Amino acid sequence: MLNIHKASAGSGKTYTLTYNYIKLLLGAGDEQGNYRLASDRKRHRAILAITFTNKATDEMKRRIVQQLAMLAHVDAVNGSKSDYEERLCKELGCDSTQLANAARDALFSLLGDYGFFNVSTIDAFFQTVLRTFAREAELTGNYEVELNEKNAIAIGVSEMLSSINRATPEESRRSGDMRMLIAWLEQYMLSKIEAGETYNIFNRGSNLNGALVDFVNNALSEVYKLNAKEIQDYLADKNKISDFAKKLNSEISEIPKLIAGEAARVCEAIEREGLTASVNHHVMNRLREWSSGEVRDLNMTVVKAAANPDARYKVRQAQLFSADLDDAIGAVLNDCIALTRRYNTYKLMRGNVYNLGLIGDIVHHALEVQKENNSIVLSDTNDILRRIINQEEAPFIYERMGVRLRHFLIDEFQDTSRLQWINLGALVRESLSTGNDNLIIGDEKQSIYRFRNSDPKLLSYDVPKEFERDSRLFGNSVEENTNWRSAREIVQFNNTLFTALMSRIGLKEVIDHYAGVVQNIAKKEMKGYVKAIPSADDEEALDNMVEEIKRQLKQGYRQGDIAVLVHKWTQGSAVIERLLDAKLEDEELSDLRVLSDDSLAISAAPSVRKIVSVLRFIDARQPLEGETPTPQQLIARLVNRYEYFSSEGDDAACALERAFVDDTPDELAMEAADMTCINLPSLVERIIGRYVDVDTLSRENVYVCAFQDMVIDFCSRADADIHSFMKWWDATGCYSKLSTPASLDAIKVMTIHKSKGLEFPCVHMPFCGLPRNSKSDIAWFGTRDAEGALLDDFVRDGFDKECVPPFVPLSVGKGLDGTMFDPRYREIVSEKYVDRLNLLYVACTRAVNELMFYYTPLKKIKVEQLDGTSLPTTDFLLANAFSVADAAFCCNNEPLPGLLAPLKNHVDSCDLFEFGEPVDHKADQRDEPMVEMPAYYSYDNDGIWEMSRIEDLEDMERPRRRGIVLHSIMSGVRRRGDVERAVRRRAARGFIDDDEIDGYVAELSEALSDERIDEWFEGYRRLLRESTIAVPTGDGVRNYRPDRVVWTSQGTIDVIDYKFGEEEPSGYIRQVKGYMRLISKIYPDVEVRGFLWYPLQKRITRV
Repeated sequence: MLNIHKASAGSGKTYTLTYNYIKLLLGAGDEQGNYRLASDRKRHRAILAITFTNKATDEMKRRIVQQLAMLAHVDAVNGSKSDYEERLCKELGCDSTQLANAARDALFSLLGDYGFFNVSTIDAFFQTVLRTFAREAELTGNYEVELNEKNAIAIGVSEMLSSINRATPEESRRSGDMRMLIAWLEQYMLSKIEAGETYNIFNRGSNLNGALVDFVNNALSEVYKLNAKEIQDYLADKNKISDFAKKLNSEISEIPKLIAGEAARVCEAIEREGLTASVNHHVMNRLREWSSGEVRDLNMTVVKAAANPDARYKVRQAQLFSADLDDAIGAVLNDCIALTRRYNTYKLMRGNVYNLGLIGDIVHHALEVQKENNSIVLSDTNDILRRIINQEEAPFIYERMGVRLRHFLIDEFQDTSRLQWINLGALVRESLSTGNDNLIIGDEKQSIYRFRNSDPKLLSYDVPKEFERDSRLFGNSVEENTNWRSAREIVQFNNTLFTALMSRIGLKEVIDHYAGVVQNIAKKEMKGYVKAIPSADDEEALDNMVEEIKRQLKQGYRQGDIAVLVHKWTQGSAVIERLLDAKLEDEELSDLRVLSDDSLAISAAPSVRKIVSVLRFIDARQPLEGETPTPQQLIARLVNRYEYFSSEGDDAACALERAFVDDTPDELAMEAADMTCINLPSLVERIIGRYVDVDTLSRENVYVCAFQDMVIDFCSRADADIHSFMKWWDATGCYSKLSTPASLDAIKVMTIHKSKGLEFPCVHMPFCGLPRNSKSDIAWFGTRDAEGALLDDFVRDGFDKECVPPFVPLSVGKGLDGTMFDPRYREIVSEKYVDRLNLLYVACTRAVNELMFYYTPLKKIKVEQLDGTSLPTTDFLLANAFSVADAAFCCNNEPLPGLLAPLKNHVDSCDLFEFGEPVDHKADQRDEPMVEMPAYYSYDNDGIWEMSRIEDLEDMERPRRRGIVLHSIMSGVRRRGDVERAVRRRAARGFIDDDEIDGYVAELSEALSDERIDEWFEGYRRLLRESTIAVPTGDGVRNYRPDRVVWTSQGTIDVIDYKFGEEEPSGYIRQVKGYMRLISKIYPDVEVRGFLWYPLQKRITRV
């Protein structure tokens, strides 16, 4: 059975998820759906819980383990009783003692087999599946995952432009594809010239180049990926685009002539009758424009005149027109409007058809680069898996993965994309077909990630309909929907606000989403306070917010209890600036602390900026004496000086001035460039030790540690040279931020999107208008109907079906209104409207005690913001609710007494809204121990090379030296395809000479071709290479380092020790047995096998 749980804000979603996981873990269901305690203690291996963030994953794992410990009555939980105990005993048909024994066994089994504790993000799970099927996806097992799709697109753009630069003039003339690509780029640049923007796309640093990357990034939505094959098949023949463009040009040229002919005839007829003055002047002017061949956008007057005869003429003039003339005017108006709409559509498509070609070319180049580098973009995982999963049966997928999943629990289902569901749905259907229970849980009202391809229709409509006979729906009625988070007035306000808006807004999507918005109130005794303060502008809104924050602090709220929510981060910056000004101006706020993402940016720390500036200086390679510095070297020198002086405390102006005259940082950086270091982390360590003072290391320890962690992490998965790291840092790494504990006592400033899933005693919304969005959205519009036939306009105008693209990317705007794409355009506008409403819902439901708005009262409510044709502001939504939610409204719409409130009665003559009253608050006592972090310690050791074994290699006997080198190479091999890279890395580090590379590669590749070791190098579930096992002894810690530990697809753990000599002394066997004993203690329920492997002799000895 598929349990579909609609979990509104504050209704206990995490509780429900954890309970269902534990029920499936401890119990087994029969055919009637009744559960009893199960004897199998490996049931956790068959359950997969999917979340959408790493934070949610960690929280759910922690909650499951904690509740199991409480159910098991483990002493460590201080005798606390689980809220689940009574319900589980009833549902599993057992007493508390039996439940405790089962929970204890399950807990120990889970912790002892933690690698199979399957709670993960959806991306992590899909990556596990994809690595299992890497061969089918035409990838090698050690492929890299690019997290940022924009980087991949930027590379595609760069490669496309490079292909033009590399081509000779003769090649460009001969190649039809190249000519078309150049023509498309010329059109793209011309469109930018017309818009008054920069136009040199070949300048990689220009805004235009970045704009093209952004455009393609936005265009590669899930709609594209779902239809990628069809689009790419069309783009394979670039002549089709050319033919399509020619036909569009032909129609754009012919349609004004058709319009002119029809309009001229009716104008002549009107003039013959002498009735020109009796026609509505807007209509007559438009007819004259049409007759002269001018085609402009339609206005509503002309559109209404086509449908309504009375609107065609001036007052009391309609009777002057004969029926025939009136019919002729009406027919011409309708025909010309239809032709105008087709004309506008074709012009819109003609202006964007080159984008289609550019997208295809850029995607082609990006994929080629990914193929060369054996990498994929994370966002492409869903599409790749769709092709694999659709071809394979679920049992075979599980067999390849080495695990059998029977139960799925999917969290935040409203944020699932259609592609993700296509992949997950196949596994869920297989689970249901074998009689297993599954859970999906979410809330379509909290769907605010459509820009990441989430599709709330899956939860609200598609999945319930598909599994209508095999599902149960929970949480859709007020009796099943209780808010356990917020105070009474907060819940009543939200219930009334969104019920009122649902009654006012005539969109089906709003009604569907908010049908179950009303919640029961759990905390009826807790008093809440909602206030909407009228503010003339943003400055006054921020001033009012500061005063309210002062009041809240006086009434006992901690700074950490207060959150300020904004739509865009530019608004967040304004909030922070105002709060910091208030801290300086008002003694009562002198200890005010503000926490935001920007304040946690690792790149903002002066110590990190100093380290990066030195690395940048080294990377630029400064000129030798007598050499003329290049522009890049000069820039690196100035940047290094500027960052150095800034990190020393100089303000921006002073640091910039000193950068031009003071060369002190150059000497330090040159000294750093001459330092001998084994690798990039050691270079960073030495820069820290020599150039960052102790006070700074003490003050910014956490930032320095985080930066060094990033360096080490980068070196573990990419080319570990300075230049590669600096490219990655500038593109991606510099945006990284620290994570902080929620208990930090500071006012939180964050976007509404970031606040999702959190709660705060006090929530402020200082900006209730509509934030400006300078970027237009790109959407794909289909040119075929549901049966695959061309749309009527294309058929009517004689387009060749083969030359019409299946989809075209267009900017979403009012220019699509009334065109052949109008239905899809209306759907997109409705989705945006619902998303806007959902943002307000998420913001309002974060509050526990107080909810504060700062809004501009509206003098007039615009109808277009009610019918969905214009996006609503928070000002507008509040004004609407305040205007209709009176006592009669509550009486007519209240499902149960006391759940709605007459908001209209709480608005005074000055438009101030107050509901409830502020009360003194007793903040939670948080006596959490604070441990001061010591200063970052760096050991700058000039003798580091003398400490490495590399220098000793030449003095060793050749066989022993060779064994050490081979061991070193194998430590870098995860899969067979890694051999050459591992050998070259060892050569780069001085282990072997360049002329030995090919020999080592051939020798190890032959050794790894042995089929008996397949599961050690391909298809495994987990791998450790020369990882240390630390064992405490009486006088310290003893370390053990097995060469290779593999969690195989068969469920065993294999310990492999490499031997490159001929001997097999008993000491080797004892050593491996020791490793096996240690690992068996860690994983007592898993079979541990040991092997001595002689790669060069292709001999394996089982221990």
